Amino acid sequence: MVPSRSAFRPIFLSHRFLSTPANQYRAMSASIERAAEVSTSLAEIKSRVQGLAAGCTRTPTLVAVSKYKPASDILTCFEDGHLDFGENYVQELVDKAEALPAKIRWHFIGTLQSNKAKTLAAIPNLHTVQTLTSSKTAKALDKALPPQRTTPLNIL
Repeated sequence: MVPSRSAFRPIFLSHRFLSTPANQYRAMSASIERAAEVSTSLAEIKSRVQGLAAGCTRTPTLVAVSKYKPASDILTCFEDGHLDFGENYVQELVDKAEALPAKIRWHFIGTLQSNKAKTLAAIPNLHTVQTLTSSKTAKALDKALPPQRTTPLNIL
């Protein structure tokens, strides 16, 4: 059986079990109960994705959408080995990227306005821009990428 094209696209995950707004950052570590809940839910979702991806020629990338989630929940997922997180808003991404480990691979999944391209391009661990919609924004993003960036920015 040949997998559909969707099997090769990142899988976005909106964790219904993570409900605290990102602006309400608490201490960087979640409570033991909260960390266990997040870890269990992430493991269940990863298991479901692996089951759906069985037989695919490429492994899909699970992008955990961190919109409105506290840094402590993201850190819990990171500590469980998850690296790919998606964010809808540039400023939320900037704030979280500064507060969380640099090994996280951030995916911008919101609509990027050209006036925000410079801010977004300055995030050193920005891995992918999923929603580039105009040549004007593409040019602004390309122009804003810092020369010291060592890895290419993925654009989907």
